[in-house]
Amino acid sequence: MKTLFKILILMMLQVSVIAQNTPQFSLRYYDIQIYNPAIVGSTVYDQFMLHHRTQWLGFDGRPTTNIISYSGTIMQNSGIGGYVYFDKAGPTQHYGANLNYAYHIVFPKFNVSLGLSSTISQYRFQTDQLLAPNPNDPVIAGKFVKSSLMPDASAGVYMYNRKFYAGLSINQLIQSRLKQASKLNVEQGQRVYCMGGYNVFINQDIELIPNATIIAISSEPWQFESGVRALISDKFIAGLNYRLNDALIAMAGFKYTNWLFAYSYDITLSLVRKYSSGSHEIILAYQFENRTTRKHKPLYDADLQLGNKRR
Repeated sequence: MKTLFKILILMMLQVSVIAQNTPQFSLRYYDIQIYNPAIVGSTVYDQFMLHHRTQWLGFDGRPTTNIISYSGTIMQNSGIGGYVYFDKAGPTQHYGANLNYAYHIVFPKFNVSLGLSSTISQYRFQTDQLLAPNPNDPVIAGKFVKSSLMPDASAGVYMYNRKFYAGLSINQLIQSRLKQASKLNVEQGQRVYCMGGYNVFINQDIELIPNATIIAISSEPWQFESGVRALISDKFIAGLNYRLNDALIAMAGFKYTNWLFAYSYDITLSLVRKYSSGSHEIILAYQFENRTTRKHKPLYDADLQLGNKRR
């Protein structure tokens, strides 16, 4: 039992630290700047967004993430964005702030943007929240990084036009390291995100957006997710995604004037399903037109949430 407890603690630490700057989101397509800074400034609108996720319902100390973000256009060929976030899982807490910048280059049939981001975050581990059979166990004895400030950076490239988008980004360029005073040594792992989507106009009222994401994580198996979203009558959103060996994701949403609301529910397919009833995620965004003159003419607006079909 003690060995099992040690393994669970180590797994929790590794999940919390390695994934700390790139939390898992099912509605990531509405807030891509979290994964790729090159997205900022590529849409037909600026937006403020509230983003919340509660994972693994049924677990005490389950992971929860909250993000407040902004993205928009400045000057003529530049985009800027950023977010603040708070992430908690069991005895671990992680919070910080991010700033993204992207420069957009115009080509005859598509645009390409190059993006950079910087992040400063604080990671905390609270040993007083652990319920251990043996409080003197050397794995958790002492104070494991009570509080630590950590810098980070990401870079990405993004290609888009009226009908498609494709992006490639690298997160955790600065591989910070957290160490316990005695034996535990946990390091951030770099992540490479490759994602894309294509707009298929079925008729005047229905538009489908197939999408796919591949995540390569250093020293871990690759992750793959794919699915399709639908925009109906420029107002309603519905979708279904599959995350390989993990979950089936159902999502729905609607827009009203400049407001966008979306919700997703993860139906867990992994072994965790024996103990968890799934994961909830919700976003609320306010989108508005930017009057800045843009030479790069942003063409792709995710799910055309404002209803401006640019065919």
